[in-house]
Amino acid sequence: MPHQPTFDPGRRRSAQWLLGLAAAPLAGSSLSAFAQSGYPDKSIRFIVPQPAGGTGDTVTRIVSQRLAARLGKPIVIDNKAGAGGTLGATQAARSPADGYTLVMSSPGFATFESMFPKLSFNPSAELAPVGMMGSVPIALIVRADSPFKTLADLVAHAKAHPGQVTYGSAGNGALSHLMGAWFASEAGLTMVHVPYAGTAPALTGLVGGQVDIYFDPMSGSELLKAGRVRALATTGEKRTSMLPAVPTMIEQGVKVSGSVWLGVMAPAGTPRPVIERLNRELNAVLEEPDVRQQLEARLVFPDPMGVEQFSAFFARESRTWNKLVRDTGIKAE
Repeated sequence: MPHQPTFDPGRRRSAQWLLGLAAAPLAGSSLSAFAQSGYPDKSIRFIVPQPAGGTGDTVTRIVSQRLAARLGKPIVIDNKAGAGGTLGATQAARSPADGYTLVMSSPGFATFESMFPKLSFNPSAELAPVGMMGSVPIALIVRADSPFKTLADLVAHAKAHPGQVTYGSAGNGALSHLMGAWFASEAGLTMVHVPYAGTAPALTGLVGGQVDIYFDPMSGSELLKAGRVRALATTGEKRTSMLPAVPTMIEQGVKVSGSVWLGVMAPAGTPRPVIERLNRELNAVLEEPDVRQQLEARLVFPDPMGVEQFSAFFARESRTWNKLVRDTGIKAE
C-alpha cells in the first residue's frame, strides 16, 4: 500500500502562512523579492544522513562552505547517520518548511518507499528537491586475474553456469546490491549475492577471490589505479572520463545505468522562491573552479541541475529503484 504522508504542525503553519501571503495584496512586492531580500536571516541546518568523514559528508561540507558565503549566513552540518539514512531524512521531513533545514540526499532516498514499508514518511511527498551536487561513476569490476575479460565473457559464463557466479555488495539493500540484482535481472542471469559489512570488506572479498564481481563506486577504490582489479563496464548513460576506454553496460547491450549521486532536498512546502534561490546559489557554487577541482579530486563530478530537472531526475530514480526492490524482494539490513 502507498504510504500516507505525515505532516507536523510546523509544516502546516508554514503552508497556511504561504497561502495567506499569496492571497494578500502584494502592492508592488513579490514572493521572489521576499526570498531575495528576506532569506536567509539566520543560520541554515544541513542534515547529512551519513557518518562524518565519508564521501557524502565531505562533499556536503565543501559545497556548504561556499554556499554559506554566497548566502551570507552560516550553514551548520548535522550528521544524523542511522537506519539506512532514514533517521536523517525523517528529521528533515519533520522540520519546519521555511528554508532553514536542508538534507543531503542520495540513491537510498529513492528506495525508502519500498525498502522500508513501515517508514513514517514518504520522501516523494514530504521532501522537496532543491538541486544536485554531483555524482560518482560506478564500474563493474573483477579481480585482475579473473577469467572474465569482457562483459560478454561474464554473461556467457553466468548463463552456462547458473548460480555459480557471485557478486559482492556493501550490504543488503546497498546500491551495490541493487546494481547486481538489476544486472542479473536485465541480463537473464542467476547469480548469488554475498553481502559484506561495507565497501572495504566487499573489495577485500573481491580481490581475495571470495566473490567474482562487484559494482564499485569509484570514489571508494584505488584498486583500479593499482591494477589489482579491472573494469568490464561502467553504469553511466555515457562513458566516464575516468575510464574512457571502458564501454558502458548500455553500449554492451545490457540496459542498466546508475550512479552514486548526491543531492539537496528540503521539507515539502518550503516556499518556491526559497527553493529557487538555493538552487541558483548551489549551481553557481558548482561552477567555481576550486570547488570543481576539490570534488573531482574525490572522483565526484559536479552536476548542476535546475529545480525541475532535479525533480524529474529524482522521480525517475524512485520509479526505477522501487520497482526493482519490489520485483526482487530485496530487504534492507
